[in-house]
Amino acid sequence: VAQDAGRALVTVTATTTDTDWFENPYESGSSAIGLIIADNGRQLLILVDSGVTKDAEDITVSFADGTVSPAKVMNTDADTSLQIIGVTLSDLSDETYGGTGSLYIQDGKLHWYNDVTGQLTVLVPV
Repeated sequence: VAQDAGRALVTVTATTTDTDWFENPYESGSSAIGLIIADNGRQLLILVDSGVTKDAEDITVSFADGTVSPAKVMNTDADTSLQIIGVTLSDLSDETYGGTGSLYIQDGKLHWYNDVTGQLTVLVPV
């Protein structure tokens, strides 16, 4: 069960390019854990903290099997600082991901139900 649940978690990495005081270019990045929340038939939708991808030039998602795929911002909720990013399914193999499910709000908390494992997780108060 833990292995299947782990497949629903990904690493989201955002990078930006800037220049230092001496006009030398450099890249900086930030990473966070993301949660696969849906497969809409075209993309995997991933929930992540929007602070990680703020002002990012490139966003990539690393999956449990080592696959790395580009992603793009789909939607952002400024009130919760949560963001949905999308990874194109055609970039992934069938074995790359697992553990899609559904999000819902109950008793003032955001819940995640994993369709593969049947596990319910309380994510954050809303």
